[in-house]
Amino acid sequence: MGDFCTDQPFNSGAPGPIGNITPNTGTFTVLTATVSVAAPVGAIAALTDTTILTNHLSGNSSIPTIAVDAGAGTGASATLTTGSTDLAGVINVITGATPVAASLFATITFSTAFLNAPFVVVTPANGTAASQSGAVALYANAGSTTTTAFSVSCGSSAPAAGTYQFAYIVIGQKGG
Repeated sequence: MGDFCTDQPFNSGAPGPIGNITPNTGTFTVLTATVSVAAPVGAIAALTDTTILTNHLSGNSSIPTIAVDAGAGTGASATLTTGSTDLAGVINVITGATPVAASLFATITFSTAFLNAPFVVVTPANGTAASQSGAVALYANAGSTTTTAFSVSCGSSAPAAGTYQFAYIVIGQKGG
């Protein structure tokens, strides 16, 4: 068969006995190893120059908090859908009387602060939110995003009365 990394011939047969133990016979036990990496509380160990492959990305934080702002109007209410996390979720806002143009609509406060202000993407999640465009568009306000919260703002015209839903995803900047 030729050589295999040595000057000795390669033997593809079953290995012989080692002492009084014969390999490849009897009952085998699967061994499992657990690896832990020490990291500061509230942080994970950094991976560098590594590709991470996963089928799903899930947040593991507590549910953030939400508050309505003047852009949603007096008496407005807001909730986050069950299962929402600092990573992603759905914002639900029911407008009140006299929404205010060019102001914050709702503010989401993270359950755990980021080290740097993260990147936030907000997209309409129902027809009412999707119908707001141009001067009444509702959007993630990068200027008001901090390490502890982000806001959805309304454009130069006040949004119409209704129930608005937005899906969001939050990604931390390099370094936290």
